[in-house]
Amino acid sequence: MSGLSWIIIFYLGLGATALTLFLWNYALRILDASVASLYTSLIPVFGLLFAVLLGESTSWIQLTGGFLAIVGVCIGDWLTDRKYSYAADHLDDVEK
Repeated sequence: MSGLSWIIIFYLGLGATALTLFLWNYALRILDASVASLYTSLIPVFGLLFAVLLGESTSWIQLTGGFLAIVGVCIGDWLTDRKYSYAADHLDDVEK
């Protein structure tokens, strides 16, 4: 195998696998799993973003799907914030 092949294998093993697994576990230390899993919907959006940056051709349906994924994450994040805000506001009622 060539040197470039080893660099690619190293990147896939360390960058694309180990680093993302580390970041996911770090996020789970800070966020609930339900909140952290919401952001996995952005994985295809980042793939689309990199495709556009690298000059790949994209269709309107891919761009629409990316937009809908972003809207879905924003709505989910907003609903999660409301749920936790509501729970924090009514915590005193439960403790009585």
